[in-house]
Amino acid sequence: MIKTKSKIFSMLDDSDIGKIFSFEVRIDDIRKSGGPLLFFLSDSTTTFVAANFSKDRVFTKFRKGDFVTAELKIKKRGNSLEGEFINAEILDERGISELNKKFNSVKDIAEPDFLIKSKALDDLRPELIKAAKRIKSAIYEKRPIMIKHHADCDGYAAAIAIEKAILPLIESLHQNKGRISKYYRRSPSFAPFYEYSDVIRDLGSILENAERFGEALPLIVLLDLGAIEQNLTAIEKLELYDIKVLLIDHHNPMNRIETKKVKEILDVFVNPYFVGFDATLTTGMMCTELARFINPDVKNINHLPALAGTGDKSDKDEFEQYLSLSGIDREYLKRIALCIDYQAHYIRFQESRELVDRLLDINSHNHKKLIEFIYSEIEKKIFLAKQAVQKYVTKNKLDDISLIKIDCEKLSFSDGFPNTSKITRLAHEMYEGKRITLGLLSDSITLRVDSVPEFNVNELVQKLKKTMPYALINGGGHEFAGTLRFVEAAKKDVLNKVDEEIMLLKQKRI
Repeated sequence: MIKTKSKIFSMLDDSDIGKIFSFEVRIDDIRKSGGPLLFFLSDSTTTFVAANFSKDRVFTKFRKGDFVTAELKIKKRGNSLEGEFINAEILDERGISELNKKFNSVKDIAEPDFLIKSKALDDLRPELIKAAKRIKSAIYEKRPIMIKHHADCDGYAAAIAIEKAILPLIESLHQNKGRISKYYRRSPSFAPFYEYSDVIRDLGSILENAERFGEALPLIVLLDLGAIEQNLTAIEKLELYDIKVLLIDHHNPMNRIETKKVKEILDVFVNPYFVGFDATLTTGMMCTELARFINPDVKNINHLPALAGTGDKSDKDEFEQYLSLSGIDREYLKRIALCIDYQAHYIRFQESRELVDRLLDINSHNHKKLIEFIYSEIEKKIFLAKQAVQKYVTKNKLDDISLIKIDCEKLSFSDGFPNTSKITRLAHEMYEGKRITLGLLSDSITLRVDSVPEFNVNELVQKLKKTMPYALINGGGHEFAGTLRFVEAAKKDVLNKVDEEIMLLKQKRI
């Protein structure tokens, strides 16, 4: 048996089996098993399990959070290395201070230049740094990270960018892929906000894991889920349980009072509107830059901002720079974006990691064949939908503005694709010039606006909420694309009021 002075956990390999090493560690957890007492130790490089088979009562004095010098014999159990305690002593104050410095240093983030030139990103840098520090701290505090993201191209691009940054760090820290699911979870949201039913479901799991297994409360990261009004109740609920939440989003937070409340509760809130920019800087773009702050070695994400911008119809200089950086043809990006939305439509609330990841990873096996196969299916469905839309769409003229309406309720398809948003888009794209398109359902209106800057979807939602409280109106989105929701009984009144607002455009111009 060879005894050596010291080593770090991340440098151990099979050649060390049978040897004894000294480690300066923090005890992160202590668990009773059917046999030995199990200690979960960390030396800032990774986590390591050590067993105490001895009946020596000296080991019972140690507590979770103690800093100790541990003398361990290295063994192998299954496919993993673990240690057997030979001896252990509490570190002195100097040793604790030095080890704490190591733990703090691994939480440091990189601050690279952005991938593109952008004043909006420069102004957002302090908040992006704050978000990166929160996420990296959660990793090294062994706090679970839960990512909730919108189930569209921008939301998926944002989530995948952060995932590619943090998973290697989690894997390196825990040295056991079987434990990754304990520390990281991702799930899409079909709604553009954190639904209260999801909050209750997540809370149930979180609190049970904390009670049964001593699991730390998670950090929840919300991506592209910016409907402030609907998020407020969910975020307030989480605050009651001291759960930290980050929100990274690019939608216009119209309601100042509710936005102020949300900002006060959230740990970090990153949004381009807070620095005078707009939604064309998408969540996927911001999260790609954020991923590089968290992990400068993150791979295969430089195409994600262009993909996110394509999916969200971004058209500013930032998008053009990301498009050039991606090196991918604009039309091919459009196909990928549409395929992601199509796949997400059927996946809905499932994580289905492999199905979506392959579409986002341009280097994955058979990527082009997969895109072409899915796209050909989409083309067939879109072709059939266009015929129906062309037959039943209506158009009226208001001066030089076209008012287009399509009854999506009567054009629903058995499998739900194209959905209301895309049916409305098909009707909208049948015409050119100044136009407003309404996609009608029994309890909502999807709006698309082109070249009519004085008509703002979010402002319309806020105005109708005040003038028609009985309609229980909510919704919104971007300034020129969003959804107005209401109770079904109010449909006729709401539609009349929307028509009135459109008619008022004539007066605004005089």
